[in-house]
Amino acid sequence: MREQDVQKSEQAEKKKKLFSYSSFIELLRNNKLRETKIILGQNRFNLFNGRQFAELLERHHNQLVDIIKDYYEDESDAQEGKKRVNLVNFLLEEHIIVKVEETVQKSKIKTITDMYVASKQQKVEEDSQIISGFFVFNPHIKVQSKKNYVYMMLILIGISLIILFPVWPISIKKLIFYISVVMLFVLVGLIIVRTFLYFLVRIFGFDFYIFPNLFADVGFLDSFKPLICLDKCDDSKLEILFRFVGFFVMGYVIYILSIERHQVKQFSATTFDDIIDWGYQKLEFVQPEAPHNSILHEIEKEDLEERLKQQSQNQEQQGTQFNEPQDDDN
Repeated sequence: MREQDVQKSEQAEKKKKLFSYSSFIELLRNNKLRETKIILGQNRFNLFNGRQFAELLERHHNQLVDIIKDYYEDESDAQEGKKRVNLVNFLLEEHIIVKVEETVQKSKIKTITDMYVASKQQKVEEDSQIISGFFVFNPHIKVQSKKNYVYMMLILIGISLIILFPVWPISIKKLIFYISVVMLFVLVGLIIVRTFLYFLVRIFGFDFYIFPNLFADVGFLDSFKPLICLDKCDDSKLEILFRFVGFFVMGYVIYILSIERHQVKQFSATTFDDIIDWGYQKLEFVQPEAPHNSILHEIEKEDLEERLKQQSQNQEQQGTQFNEPQDDDN
């Protein structure tokens, strides 16, 4: 029984500590701490700048310390600037935050996923290291923010609207379908332009990307950050030869597109109109009522005449078999 009581008390203390740490993070976020979602390893993290973090620690120092006072001893007589250092080191030791640093090695496509790695030294010595550093929150500390309840309500409303889609007015259905097709064409056009510009700039020895995080495993808004990415390539002689050949290929492609630009524009417009018309026909489709004599309506006229003719021939043959003429002896 004593061991069970000890385990229960330890679990209760752990929950209390996690609740205090989550309240600590919630207070920072409520004071508009700017965060960016990144991926380190297999986990998602919220990255924030050390400069704003240091300002919030300075401005709300007493409130933050009061939340974690059961686990952190505030040194009131510490030197100026050391209060933040001590508090940040405590947060690092308790794994509430993790210090990260930008990667030194260059990659051909620099995405949010590979921009940062966990720092080997999880400690700060001076206040300037906080201001110039980058940190992430521990994703295992769940924060019960008011935004989560709002998001949950929006998700439930969205699911309800999707379920009730068959009873929506036809005008709303058409509007949603039209917006969806427009977004699809914009996305496909963006991918085509993005790929074309990549090969065009790659000829000159640079990797150029519009929205380099477009296909990265990040949030929706973070997929469009940064806007562009340009890196110089260290090509071998063979790659330089391919670039030389690609120069003529791209020149030919641009020449063909300049000649056939009207056909390309007409093809795009026609395809868009065909998809819109097809979708509107599907949305406006009404199941016709079944006719009274569905069998006759399913049989085509020519097929019906042929069947009737065949039936009359069969009847004539049967009549000749059973009504043969008899000889009259008289």
